[in-house]
Amino acid sequence: MSVEPIDIGPSHAIAAPRPGTPLPRSLLLVVLVCTALLFGWAAAQGQIAVLLAMTIAVGLFGICLYRSEVGIFVFMSTMMLTYPDILQGVGPLTINNLLGVFYSLLLLTQVYRSRDTWFMRANEVRIFIMLGGLFLFSTALAEIQLPDLQHQFLWAEENRFDVAGYMAAKDYTVPWMGDFMTRVAFLIFFINFITTRRHVWWVLVVLLGCIFIAVPPALYDYIVYGGGEESRVSGKLMSIKGWTGNANRFAFMCLLGICLMFYFIHLSRRTSIKILLLVGVIMLVTLVLLAASRSGFIGLVLLGIWLFIRGGAMRRSGLRLGVALLAISAALTFTTLAPDDVQERLLNLNPLNPEGEGTHSTEKRTATIRQSINIFTDHPWFGIGLGNFRWVNLWYHFNNKPPHNSYLWALAEGGLFCLLLYLACFGMMIRRLNRIRKDYLDDPVLPHVGELITAYLLLFLFFSLFADVWLIEIHIYLLAGLCIVLSRLTSNRRRRVWDASASPISSII
Repeated sequence: MSVEPIDIGPSHAIAAPRPGTPLPRSLLLVVLVCTALLFGWAAAQGQIAVLLAMTIAVGLFGICLYRSEVGIFVFMSTMMLTYPDILQGVGPLTINNLLGVFYSLLLLTQVYRSRDTWFMRANEVRIFIMLGGLFLFSTALAEIQLPDLQHQFLWAEENRFDVAGYMAAKDYTVPWMGDFMTRVAFLIFFINFITTRRHVWWVLVVLLGCIFIAVPPALYDYIVYGGGEESRVSGKLMSIKGWTGNANRFAFMCLLGICLMFYFIHLSRRTSIKILLLVGVIMLVTLVLLAASRSGFIGLVLLGIWLFIRGGAMRRSGLRLGVALLAISAALTFTTLAPDDVQERLLNLNPLNPEGEGTHSTEKRTATIRQSINIFTDHPWFGIGLGNFRWVNLWYHFNNKPPHNSYLWALAEGGLFCLLLYLACFGMMIRRLNRIRKDYLDDPVLPHVGELITAYLLLFLFFSLFADVWLIEIHIYLLAGLCIVLSRLTSNRRRRVWDASASPISSII
């Protein structure tokens, strides 16, 4: 088996096998037999939807046997979008579970043949494993320290039809632990099966595609449910909502889409493609402002400053002209398309302002921040356990809202050690990116990709001040995976032999 030198840390280089090794024939036979049995059961039960979903799944897995990166792209999309019910699966036979089993078999085969678990020595992976152990310990400790009231304590909430309902206080421990383990598994699969610069290029394309797929439902909500609070652009009234279910998350994803399109403008040599991408930028800028997200508005300003400063480093792209168009489109949207209440909300940035649009939201967030700090000071070392914040905060402060701040969430639920582990992970990413920016200055496939990933990370760290996005959102795991893969490719002296001809730019852009 051929091996490639691979870098798994700032100062570590080891040999690891090229992933994508096909399954042994005996194991493949077992998979085929199990698939046939499932088809027979579904046919006997008359489950047409299951048969259709299984047919799609078998076709997808057949492709993944020869192009293992395809399943990673699908894995990414499931964590960003809500698939139609017919594609989600039935019971435990979900698309994520099936992909997880499939790639676990591929990974086990790779480890069996190479006797090498290099991916476990990646520093970011080690940190996430330590975080998982810390969450288990802090949650077990919380069972001893905290009152067992989460199943008895009821709280009232008015839904959008103004009908009051009572339900048990929410305990997210079990689903969040499952989501955390799924995303760590995704990170391991990502760094094993995304093996070339072409794969990284397609990861960025899929990411941009997921952003634009979710835009129409948000616009549908804005058109159909216009008026009042629901006039903000988001998808929270749609049954298929994905990341558009929250206006602030929607604004963040639009900002990420702007970053990606500016990067593809930098890559493209065709004027028509540049113009089309600039139109997309203008559309996303408009949506950020119509979402009436103050964090998105501030993030847009910071992103414009970053792109203007770094535009000089990314030569041949005219990025500074693009930033000027961004500023003009933002000004026109704000003055002509944004309703008066949206304008007032976006400009109401003072948390001490007792009046104005959005003041009630600011007051609730400020109160939750104070309450999060109080919970942390009561449980400073290991926190109150994973998924316990809402019912604990409800019991102590009569507030069922989440912290809306990832840093305070980590302190409240995992304690000081949890926050330090996350900060260490971000520090390792920044250290890798410092090298990636230098190594990819004139790369033939991904020039200046380090600038894009750095902007992505900075936006994520900024947005973390306003939302709980470290645990179950895909971004931190995707950022870590991209940093590890890009670091690995720069240490591969033979990458020009098997990767330089892989550029899809000439044929697509």
